[in-house]
Amino acid sequence: MKLLTDEVSVGDHFIKVGDYSRTVYVVHSLVDAHGFPQHARLVCSMGRDRMLISTSALLDPNYWSRVPAKGD
Repeated sequence: MKLLTDEVSVGDHFIKVGDYSRTVYVVHSLVDAHGFPQHARLVCSMGRDRMLISTSALLDPNYWSRVPAKGD
């Protein structure tokens, strides 16, 4: 996985900027709905938390940071 890319792929790992727990969220799927920006469905790697967020927001370094998956 490349950490510096302008695309989001299934399996990519992200953390929220400023989240001191460093909770890792994994892209579970991408959602393309007609007339809306692309979104990513995120799943917390250590729990049941899920969220849907636009890929443009996910790629904004002010809010999210891509991190390597364990073993990468």
